[in-house]
Amino acid sequence: MARQKARRLAATRRLEAERSASRRSIYANSIVTIRHGARRYEELPDKTASRIVELATRLLSERDRDRWAEELAADLAAVAAQRASRWTQVMHSFRVLVLALSLRRALHAGCVTEEGRR
Repeated sequence: MARQKARRLAATRRLEAERSASRRSIYANSIVTIRHGARRYEELPDKTASRIVELATRLLSERDRDRWAEELAADLAAVAAQRASRWTQVMHSFRVLVLALSLRRALHAGCVTEEGRR
């Protein structure tokens, strides 16, 4: 029992060190921990889906990119946390990509603010 706790603690520390060491992309670090009974699972979003969402955020203006990158990555991580298939995650990211142009227009027109919609 003590060995398992020590292993989990070491794995958590390694994971935290990896996260802080590689901040290349916010999507690569989107890890969601969910509880299932007494166990904990860590679900990573699919790499292809993460890259598509990253591409969608590149379509946004530079001033809005950071905020929306976090939100869209969190949405994808939530999909992954539901133990969705790779295909479902990719389809979600394509929906985000299609809607990114509408979001860009809305942000440019001032329809969306930090607090939400006007």
